[in-house]
Amino acid sequence: MADRRPGRGWPRGYAAVDLIRAKRDGAALTGDEIRWLIGAYLSGEVAEEQMSALLMAVYFRGLDADRAAQLDLGDGGLRRAAGPAAA
Repeated sequence: MADRRPGRGWPRGYAAVDLIRAKRDGAALTGDEIRWLIGAYLSGEVAEEQMSALLMAVYFRGLDADRAAQLDLGDGGLRRAAGPAAA
């Protein structure tokens, strides 16, 4: 799998458009990529439209159980980052 990091932004940052494109095309995202996307979205670095595009790609292409669990429980997971109201 090609390295989708642009080398700028967060120390381990990625380009959201490259991750969206990769998922749209059927690639599996890594845990680091998912954590970065969530953190970047919550900090405003990734636009709502980009997150919507990613979620549409996940809907159509699927997400394996390990990656789905990271959305709920992992470092930077949505439930943890959003606080108790999301639980």
